Amino acid sequence: MLKLGWKRSKLIWPYIFLLPFFLLFAVFIAWPIAYSFYLSLFEKVGLGKGTYIGFQNYLKLLKDPVFRISLKNTLWYVIGTLLFQIPLALFLAIIVNSPMIKMKSFLRGIFFLPVITSGVAISIIFSILLDYRYGLLNMIMEKIGLNPINWLQDMKVVMNSIIMIGIWRYAGQNMVYFLAGLQGISEELYEAAKVDGANKWQLFRHITLPSLTPTIVFVIIMHMIGAFQVFDVPFLITGGGPANASTTINIYLYRNAFTFFNMGYGSAIAYALVCIILTISIIQLKIFGVFRGE
Repeated sequence: MLKLGWKRSKLIWPYIFLLPFFLLFAVFIAWPIAYSFYLSLFEKVGLGKGTYIGFQNYLKLLKDPVFRISLKNTLWYVIGTLLFQIPLALFLAIIVNSPMIKMKSFLRGIFFLPVITSGVAISIIFSILLDYRYGLLNMIMEKIGLNPINWLQDMKVVMNSIIMIGIWRYAGQNMVYFLAGLQGISEELYEAAKVDGANKWQLFRHITLPSLTPTIVFVIIMHMIGAFQVFDVPFLITGGGPANASTTINIYLYRNAFTFFNMGYGSAIAYALVCIILTISIIQLKIFGVFRGE
């Protein structure tokens, strides 16, 4: 009996050690996710008792012009940063991985520095750099004979400014992913190709890019998931203006949930964002052949 009790206690102890994790997960992740969906089914303002309306909040989203604007702005940010940031990150990774480049550690730190810089600090810096009257960028443009641009107040330009900041801010993070992928490619492949007379472009096209395919897929998916959640920089620099021209989905969510205290509608926006990200991620995985039975 004593041996049986000892064996049972040995089986229980691993679960006891895992219990704190599951408790924290349930309290701070699982419960908020479930409660947020519950709230999305109510017309709830503030902390008072709401009125159950089913999926009316989700149907309201389909007719909400501001939500459509925020969705368009977010998609434009995702596409704009993706098209420019991924090639830039790969280019930076190739630079810091090259044996011909000195001070690699210093360059890696410089390129990665924006990633660990506070969003508040970045917003302050670019608010000054992109100021219409006194910004450094417009001063340089005037010096070379170009007309100044109202980077943060022109409805046609403001999202492009936010995209430019996003490219600068996160290129270093994707550079690290590509650098890890580059360092995982065997040098023997390059040596064999060089023996066959391959030039640098052929080495890049036929060895580097195919070998980096899993890394590229990972970077694209992670980038899009993060880009869809953009909030801090546009909120701090423009507040979503002018006239919602830089309002993203997360900014619109914040306004409804924490400015107007419309918790039900804010929760519906949050779940709509989750569905958008999940759908696009699945489509990407299918396109890249991850779900082909491998």
